Amino acid sequence: MARKGAKGVTKNSKSVGSRRSKVEKVEKVKEVEKKEDVNELDKDEIKLLDSEESESEEDVDEEAEVAEELEEDEDVQEDVQEDEDEPEQEESEEPEEQEQSENPQVPDAIVPVNIHTINKPKLQSKKQKGSKNEKKGVIYVGRIPHGFYEAELRKYFSQFGEITRLRLSRNKKTGQSKHYAFIEFSSNEVAKIAAETMNNYLLFSHLLRCSVIPPEKIHDELFNGANTKFKPLPWVKISQRENDKPKTRDHWKALEKKAENSLKEKQKKLTDAGIDFDLSELRS
Repeated sequence: MARKGAKGVTKNSKSVGSRRSKVEKVEKVKEVEKKEDVNELDKDEIKLLDSEESESEEDVDEEAEVAEELEEDEDVQEDVQEDEDEPEQEESEEPEEQEQSENPQVPDAIVPVNIHTINKPKLQSKKQKGSKNEKKGVIYVGRIPHGFYEAELRKYFSQFGEITRLRLSRNKKTGQSKHYAFIEFSSNEVAKIAAETMNNYLLFSHLLRCSVIPPEKIHDELFNGANTKFKPLPWVKISQRENDKPKTRDHWKALEKKAENSLKEKQKKLTDAGIDFDLSELRS
């Protein structure tokens, strides 16, 4: 009975140990499964977090783009409002000016200001002074001797005052002096003094004739070509070139006919005068 009891105890102890080992194995298996579940959960959570972060970044980018578009719209609206406000401001300023002109404000009291101001007078040029205060005078100078031309006249008469215009009359063909000139002074009084002083003045055995020309007798073309150096045309060279030009047959015939007609007229004058002379012999 004792052996049977010992055997029963050992069997019971073995069964208990096996049960414990089975229980421990089951717990270990459960722990492992829990760990695997936890790892899978962690992976899912990481994926979710990554997706949420990417979505949040996209949302942030979209919000930034929307904000920029809103700012641009606000700038455009501000520009439009400024353009619309400018005419309104101008219209608002005009009635204010009208109201001020209709209801001028009278200052209550004048406050003295201790500032020393100097108002400089505006300087006027010589031309403006002469045009406002003084009138110009023109004199006629006649019997001018040969060799006393524009430069000499200006140098001599400038001792009386300022000369504005001077014209010596010349022959258009030869360029020689016609011995009279017109001189315009900046002042009428100076012109009178010069005419009175130089009238009947002996210059190179010529008595000058000087007189003041009244304004009503001064015409617009009196000083045409004044204050310019006269250059005579070389008429001798011009006529020589015309004569030496090559001539056509018709031109030669016209010249011969002209020469014959002039010869006949001369012959007729001789016969009318009672002179018996044949001019055709001269041609031979």
